Amino acid sequence: MRITVGISTWNRAQLLEKTLEEMLKLRIPAGVTWELLIVNNNSDDCTDDVISKYSNKLPLRRLFEPRQGKSNACNTLVNEATGDLICWTDDDVLVDAEWLVAYCEAFAQWPKAAFFAGTIEPLYEIQPPVWVTENVHLLSGVLAIQSLDPLVRPLKDQEFPFGANMAIRIDAHRQRPFDSRLGPNGRQVTKGEETRLIEQLRGDGHYGVWVGPAKVRHWVPANRMTHRYLWAWLLEDGVAQARRDQFPGTRLFGMPRWLIRQWLGHAVSLLRGWLTFDYFMRVKAWCKLATIAGILCECRRQSKVMATTGSETGSPRARETIDAGRQ
Repeated sequence: MRITVGISTWNRAQLLEKTLEEMLKLRIPAGVTWELLIVNNNSDDCTDDVISKYSNKLPLRRLFEPRQGKSNACNTLVNEATGDLICWTDDDVLVDAEWLVAYCEAFAQWPKAAFFAGTIEPLYEIQPPVWVTENVHLLSGVLAIQSLDPLVRPLKDQEFPFGANMAIRIDAHRQRPFDSRLGPNGRQVTKGEETRLIEQLRGDGHYGVWVGPAKVRHWVPANRMTHRYLWAWLLEDGVAQARRDQFPGTRLFGMPRWLIRQWLGHAVSLLRGWLTFDYFMRVKAWCKLATIAGILCECRRQSKVMATTGSETGSPRARETIDAGRQ
């Protein structure tokens, strides 16, 4: 069996160095060979120096993708991979020494599974505030952490892998690359590239497996644990949802009326949470407000574009979404 470990990086040389240093501790099972592919996506820091530093310590191969965007970089990696399985992680992650062992065992145990997901524990830069520690389950996407259970079992329909710790069979991955319209793209972010990929794989009839013992730790900087960052992240997530999915219904200024009513209801909940000092109510309402605001903004933008040009917008289902809403 051969494993490809994949990382796309952009201007995170210091964090990448810590990631590679930790990979020196990886235990590789008997009968398994592996390669580490790192795609430099137009970094202008010392990323290449860091990669060169570890080129003789790890089975590392440096790739370059000039088209800006994580999805572009990851697709380049998929095309170059020689493994049976691609184990994805990020340039701000520390992998457990038994990480690949756990994935190899799951790969052998579940020969028909197309994708796998593992545990992502937080590595906080500072002691997180109370509103974070008491609502981690609500903030897992924002913090990019995931800890379902210690088992190895099929993933449920509502459970999705996170890019910091997931694995995909190469044959399925080449049939379903990342959508280059989604994902981080320089300083602009349109979320949802991993979700779209998994939805497509499931649509093809594939299923996934949760691998609890495949553990990594993800760096959570201090600026990620602020209400401002939470709002911005979820706003972008809402935009991505509006580009992926349909939001039918009667429209007001291009926005579904039922979603506007939901937004107002969560605004009332936020006020109630502040008045009662209820952290859970406040954080839940704040998350809902930000996500719905993103959806509403994108629906309005799509409606304006359609009204002026009559052409499709970001999502392949955008015209269908807007037309359904006008009925």
